[in-house]
Amino acid sequence: MESLAGRAYLVTGGGTGIGAATALHLARLGASVTVIGRGDLAGLLLSDRAAYVTGTVLTADGGQSLGAQIYGPPVNATAVTR
Repeated sequence: MESLAGRAYLVTGGGTGIGAATALHLARLGASVTVIGRGDLAGLLLSDRAAYVTGTVLTADGGQSLGAQIYGPPVNATAVTR
């Protein structure tokens, strides 16, 4: 498969299910992945798995975990611009 190193992706609904699988697959291909989801626990578990795959995990707000709660337009806009 083609390397996605240097490319950034935003996966909405990425804490569980197809979104989580997509986020991990992109990370395995070398992409920088930001995940937006509703569940803290699911996001934290995905964060641990992604860190194992890539060694680097960031949230939309620049934190070190994918378990961020994203509720409002200002935070969503921040996720897209970062």
